[in-house]
Amino acid sequence: MATLPRRIRAAAIRQRYRKANQLTRRVVTIKKVKANTAIVTESYGADENGNELQGADFEVNLGYSNYSPRAGFKVYIVPDALEQGAWVIDQPVRADMQAKGVSVASLNPNAPQRQFVTLQNSTTLLSRPVGTTNNGSTVVTVYPLIYDFDGLTKFDGTTTLASKVDLSSLIPATGYHRLVGVYLDGYRGTLHAAASTTVAISTALDFEDIIELDSKRPPDALPIAVYRLADNQTTITESSIYEDVRQFLNVPSAAGWSSNPSRSVRLRPTYVQQTKLRQTYDAVRVEVLGRLEAI
Repeated sequence: MATLPRRIRAAAIRQRYRKANQLTRRVVTIKKVKANTAIVTESYGADENGNELQGADFEVNLGYSNYSPRAGFKVYIVPDALEQGAWVIDQPVRADMQAKGVSVASLNPNAPQRQFVTLQNSTTLLSRPVGTTNNGSTVVTVYPLIYDFDGLTKFDGTTTLASKVDLSSLIPATGYHRLVGVYLDGYRGTLHAAASTTVAISTALDFEDIIELDSKRPPDALPIAVYRLADNQTTITESSIYEDVRQFLNVPSAAGWSSNPSRSVRLRPTYVQQTKLRQTYDAVRVEVLGRLEAI
């Protein structure tokens, strides 16, 4: 029996494939993802040599589910109910994902693998009030941190009531408010609080008050949180949080010099030589900046 040309054999295979699947759901491989569509190709089995047979590229609409299609992955496509004659990506092929080492748990929109990690989702050095509207308290708590300070150092967090920070002494009188910053002393591993100048409620608090707090923080301090305290309040709740300032950790200044959190170095025996080097560095820095200003 004569052998049909390869092109005719491939067409016959595609016809049998489509007849068996009756255009209800097809498996395609994504080649390129665009803004609202994807370029895909369809496989029709393999030839006598085991090579995969693929049809011409065609375009399909992206799906309406939480699945984000990726090039190189196989997906199911179905007729698009919103556009006659068009196809739309329905869902990925589970076996293909597993073969590529991708967890199928990532298909769950509520899975941690699909979430953006924002600052508020990170518990590292997180500070939160203990008090609630039903349980008054002026104490705030701080979560643990492992940091590099002349070697790895661990801050265990405020595990006991005695280790928590009580801000009651910094609450202003009725009609006044201020900002209070909570900091971790990186050298001693203890928590501290600094307060801005008390002003009338009618005067808005702004970033200048945070700058004032920064100037009052102890040496080697890591900024954690800023609270707004006002009106002789008797409890501190979530509504008292003014700013989460953990993002200021290890942030270089615009001029490219050392970051504010590490610019102050406490004088201690093991750091004498480093302090001398720092003083020399600062002297050179001042001289260079002075020359630049002169230019």
